[in-house]
Amino acid sequence: ELPSVGGGIGPNLEAVVALQPDLVVRFAGGQDQVTPSRLDELGIPHISIRPNQIEDIYTTAKLLGRATGYEAAADSLVQAIQSSLECVASVTATLPRQRVAYVLGGTPPWVSGPGTYIHQVITLVGGDNVFGDLDPLYSAVSREEILDREIDVVLIANNGAIDPFLSQGTRIEVFGPALEMPGPDVVEAASRVAELLHGIELP
Repeated sequence: ELPSVGGGIGPNLEAVVALQPDLVVRFAGGQDQVTPSRLDELGIPHISIRPNQIEDIYTTAKLLGRATGYEAAADSLVQAIQSSLECVASVTATLPRQRVAYVLGGTPPWVSGPGTYIHQVITLVGGDNVFGDLDPLYSAVSREEILDREIDVVLIANNGAIDPFLSQGTRIEVFGPALEMPGPDVVEAASRVAELLHGIELP
């Protein structure tokens, strides 16, 4: 097991230093100004990442490849991901598009907007985000809004409570964290969403 050094924001710096890292990869965000300053003081090299879109997965992989001396491996990874996503998109391109909502839970429910990684994946595999006209990131919506959108499929985060109201005339699928955290498992996420939306099985 790998040792824990706390969360991505405000990690335990004593635990980090004790591991004597050659490089620290940290979360890029204005919420934590202490960590980068302290790492600078200690002379520990660090880079920040925050992938929010599919394209960010590629740039992050290449950044980490350069930083660790594995540029060729990073390039190969990016090419493999791109090729696999193209294959998934080609399989679903001729299938009827599904009207989809991604619900993170909450009361009222929060849904994914057009500026999210979730929206990108849904669109890639032949879905239309029914809340693609709202806030770019996430919005709270009423039950009435959900009914008005004529949704075919509701994808729900597996840590979110399922409101029985959502199941009225709508197919519900519970999805894991792969659809909320952009990373190399984007192919798995896209394939799974494609299977859920279209009732197909991908290799």
